[in-house]
Amino acid sequence: MKKTLLFASLLAIATFSSCSKNETLNVNKTQNEIGFNAYTNSPTKAEIISSTNFNEFNVYGYRTTDAYNGEGDLIPYFKNLGITREDENRPWTHADKYYWPINDEKLQFFAISPLNELVTNYNISSESYPSFNYTIGTEGDNQKDLIVSNLLNQEKPNEGGEINLNFKHVLSQINFSLKGEVDNFEYKITKIELQYVKNSGKFTFDETSGVWSDQAGTTTYTHNLTDFIIKGTTLTPLNDIDKTFILLPQTTTKNAKIKVTYSVIETATNTEIFNSSKEVNVSSTTWAKNSNIRYNLTLPVGGEEMTFTAEINDWNKETNKELSIFELNKTDLSINIGETEKLTTKLFPANENATYSWDSRNPAIATVTDGVITAISKGTTIISVTTGEQTIICYVTVIPKPISIPDPYFKQALINANFDRNRDNEISITEALNIQTLNLSKKNIKSLKGIENFTELTKLNCNETKISSLDVSKNSKLTSLSCDKTAITSLNVSKNLNLTYLHCNETAISSLDVSKNTKLTSLSCSINKIPVLNVDNNIKLTLLHCSDTKIASLNINNNIDLTDLSCSETDVTSLDVSKNINLKSLYCYSTDIASLDLSKNPVLESISCSSTDITSLDISNNIEINDISCDNTTISTLDLSKITKLQCLICSSTDISSLNLNNNINLSYFSCYNTDITSLDISKNTALTFFNCDYCLLLKEIVVWPSFDIENVPTNFKKPITINYVKK
Repeated sequence: MKKTLLFASLLAIATFSSCSKNETLNVNKTQNEIGFNAYTNSPTKAEIISSTNFNEFNVYGYRTTDAYNGEGDLIPYFKNLGITREDENRPWTHADKYYWPINDEKLQFFAISPLNELVTNYNISSESYPSFNYTIGTEGDNQKDLIVSNLLNQEKPNEGGEINLNFKHVLSQINFSLKGEVDNFEYKITKIELQYVKNSGKFTFDETSGVWSDQAGTTTYTHNLTDFIIKGTTLTPLNDIDKTFILLPQTTTKNAKIKVTYSVIETATNTEIFNSSKEVNVSSTTWAKNSNIRYNLTLPVGGEEMTFTAEINDWNKETNKELSIFELNKTDLSINIGETEKLTTKLFPANENATYSWDSRNPAIATVTDGVITAISKGTTIISVTTGEQTIICYVTVIPKPISIPDPYFKQALINANFDRNRDNEISITEALNIQTLNLSKKNIKSLKGIENFTELTKLNCNETKISSLDVSKNSKLTSLSCDKTAITSLNVSKNLNLTYLHCNETAISSLDVSKNTKLTSLSCSINKIPVLNVDNNIKLTLLHCSDTKIASLNINNNIDLTDLSCSETDVTSLDVSKNINLKSLYCYSTDIASLDLSKNPVLESISCSSTDITSLDISNNIEINDISCDNTTISTLDLSKITKLQCLICSSTDISSLNLNNNINLSYFSCYNTDITSLDISKNTALTFFNCDYCLLLKEIVVWPSFDIENVPTNFKKPITINYVKK
């Protein structure tokens, strides 16, 4: 920006003179001094700010290098310069003098009257015209008017140096006229309220008269009246200047109302027949700036509704026209994708010749034809309808259609888990797609119909529910499925190729095909009627439990990663674990297995082969074992010399006649109940907390460690009553 050359010391005077719109009083100026002439028009319907009471304003001046159109930097020249005068016949006065630039710079002027506490946050920006916030006072009487003026891109005139500021009203006047419904009655009005109207907003200057935006608030304004009596049906204006509402231009809120408190007296009998209030809706009405709106209210005698007509006048001109009230039956709504909803308009007074133009701001979300909205896709849009110069809008939110979930307990479980994000007590497709883990364990659920919509689900637990069927064919992203202790009779997981965890214990299923579930690492299908189980393709299995089923054979040669195997209480007669070199836990009790080769299982930690046909058990290569159960077999010998990590040994009801436990110093649980053992030395097994050698009829004595308290033997130590403990 160029720097303006100023004359003298910028000591001020910019002289203002009172004038009408068609008459400006010239004031003598020194050469290049900026002079000001200011005028405003008198209002037609009310005396607010006029030439007679226009006694103050403030002006802001800015310099620019180029022509200004609302964009670019404004260089302050003078700021908030206060101008006052004593009356309409006296000159305007202020403090300093300012001069026209002698280079090519232009001056921009913005003026406000009155600049009081209602005006806040005056702001300039390189991206817009100057603006300020304005808040209407809360009192209904004696409200303040607001006028503004601006002159853009001013250069020194060829003759003289004065500028003419034409101030315009930028608020809205709201006035009232009232009449009775019928003659021969007096209507005494004591209060008029304008309820739930906006009271604050932002005013931005522009190249003409400025614009309002960001209107907000819900304030009620009140006129309290005395001696305001209407006789019959004569329309009587409320002309008291103090009883004019001067309010923010706006489209009124959906709750905006006029409320009148009054009484009705029958003239002939002097009888009061009504003393209460009536109200009428004035929602979605547009109050333009610089306008004078008069509501003509008709007061009923008794139970009827109050009615009104309205007219709008330009603040400065005699251009009366009828004010219509235009509203929609809904100003916001939610609608499901694929559904339609009809919006209806109401125009008061009615106009049969009115035409309506409908529009959707985003037809990809919702379309509108003659008020019928069709929801297309999820999102929010604005539906607008225009008649004449009035436009009203409805905010439309399109949501996915709720999923059909017939089981109330299933739906409630989802709601209780906070999956109902919009709190409508339904689960939409969008909400379902946000669910990855679902724990329904022990819920009183009888049906999981609707689960097919949860296509992002990765973990499902429906253990101990009352479901009798389960369809997870659409839940292709499932990695974990647990349906233990349910009444399901079948389970198809052929579409669930991502499953790594499948537990379906204690159900009524009679078959299970996991040939396509090649990612499985954990499979548990115990306590079922499954006759066949093929795990040849499940090479990633680390856990396989198929106990208490009808399985007669089990091939696990391909399951090299297997660490945990349980096939107890099945019809299996043989078991080859030679390829399962990573096996740590093996449970094959209560089967018809006659032999068991554990030589290829060096990391085995736990073995249970109880109640089988096994006659021998070689564990010499299984030095990691800490738990052995071989009870109810015909095993006659058991070499434990290398099993130094042993903690639990159950060899009850076997043919074992002797045991050497000297190397098993970690043993804490030992039962040799009902065996043919003749001698027993547990003197090295000081970690024992449970010991049972009851019904060992051939046993002579039990050798214990030196500190063993023979007089206070633990209750968990059981032996034949005839056998004594002997300290070594």
